[in-house]
Amino acid sequence: MKKFTIEELQEMSVSYLKMYPASEKMYATDDGNFFLVKNPAQDHANKTSSDVYTFERDKVGSGGAPNDPAADLVDLHEKLKTLDVEKMEYNAARAMLGALKFTAESGKKEDVIKALVGYKAEILK
Repeated sequence: MKKFTIEELQEMSVSYLKMYPASEKMYATDDGNFFLVKNPAQDHANKTSSDVYTFERDKVGSGGAPNDPAADLVDLHEKLKTLDVEKMEYNAARAMLGALKFTAESGKKEDVIKALVGYKAEILK
């Protein structure tokens, strides 16, 4: 199981906070799972020997502030251009897809990755 660094989790938290604009904080375990509530995060961490980190909207950069959605989309496109989408972790890929407001055929990992690969190909044209 891959363990994410705090920096990687913080970067991922921005996408999750954009998906949940009413949430002021999120909890993440170092295996890449995100939670809106602390208890489930702690339960998961206990079962998987993971650590729990808290990410507050006002401390993670833009954190999904809705003030300029067009700029957020440009930032996501720039990030997507440099990512090796086919090697992305499922939760990160799902968060990216949600932040782009794009849908996959299903919620299965292969469909989420396929949708991101297609989206990336379109923005690289």
